[in-house]
Amino acid sequence: MSLLLSRFIGFGLRLYAVAFPDPLTNRAPYGTCSEGPNALAWLKEEGSAEQTCIDWDGLQRCWYRFVPNSVLLQQESKSVPVVIHLHGAGGCASLPSVGWGTLAEDNGFVVVWPQGTKHTLPFLPAILANNLPVFALDLLGFNLNCWNDGSGLFGAEGAGIDDMGFLKAMVTQISAKPKVGGSSSDSKDEDVETSSVSIDTSRIYMSGHSNGAVMAQRFALQTNGLLAGVVSISGAALPNDPEWTPGGTSIGEYQSTPIILIAGTSDGVVPFYERAGPLAGAFPSFDGWATINGCDATSRKEDGYGAFTQYNYASCRGSTQVTLLEVFDAGHHPFPKGTEPFQVSSKDTIASKWFPPQQV
Repeated sequence: MSLLLSRFIGFGLRLYAVAFPDPLTNRAPYGTCSEGPNALAWLKEEGSAEQTCIDWDGLQRCWYRFVPNSVLLQQESKSVPVVIHLHGAGGCASLPSVGWGTLAEDNGFVVVWPQGTKHTLPFLPAILANNLPVFALDLLGFNLNCWNDGSGLFGAEGAGIDDMGFLKAMVTQISAKPKVGGSSSDSKDEDVETSSVSIDTSRIYMSGHSNGAVMAQRFALQTNGLLAGVVSISGAALPNDPEWTPGGTSIGEYQSTPIILIAGTSDGVVPFYERAGPLAGAFPSFDGWATINGCDATSRKEDGYGAFTQYNYASCRGSTQVTLLEVFDAGHHPFPKGTEPFQVSSKDTIASKWFPPQQV
């Protein structure tokens, strides 16, 4: 009983660190999630923002897609990159915590925000999970939108949610070639996804925060080269460790994928230097990705940029790179929420330096 109580208290303290961040290094992570076609109305003046829903594995699964004016004004024949951003546990697709909308307009790419599913945390004692009303579980932060990232830390895995299948189906739909003269389908949602915007399937990128970052790493590991690159923010996994082996993982079929890990040294949820349970610290994850990407150990370099240090393996299989940005004094939410640019500190805005990579 004492062990169960200590685990519960420890997990509660980690949740507290997420909900009440250090005011000097973080912002409150999430506000109230809104849902429906108009949830991203704040982006519609900058382009086209639409919601699409499909039936998948007995559930309605949805995502938002933003096509900035800089893309809409291009010739229809030009294919553009897409960035898919996965929210963290407790987040939602309708309240993006990273300013991909602004970056998309400035750099000419499409952004997609998919929605996870809500579940009760698996570590919550049954006496509470079975007796507290849903609104109380929501209020206390015990019911969280999350992804089945393979860690077992969130309820999606216990519920058997097929997030891998959903995300692959979503990528297939958003990547569908536009129909000449528009879509003939009667479905409004399908019309949205088969509009005149053509996605460059060689430049599909995935970003994620926390639980979403680990899900993005799992997706890269199991989709055999589907992604052109991954940005992981405050989420670390060990891709070559048997304790993190989501169903379907096959290292033998894995194709090297470029990855950037962004982590704060003051993160109270995901440790920076060392492993924590089924997941990893940022440095072990960095070295783990270098291993499965076949990086030359002698190619590792370290460069300081004031607010952060960049570690990089430059010579890896398939001409890929593995990069770690060590952000000094940043916590688990090293960026403002909502429509602001992605920032790792109050002084440095760096996301536009990294994504989307220029086409060679």
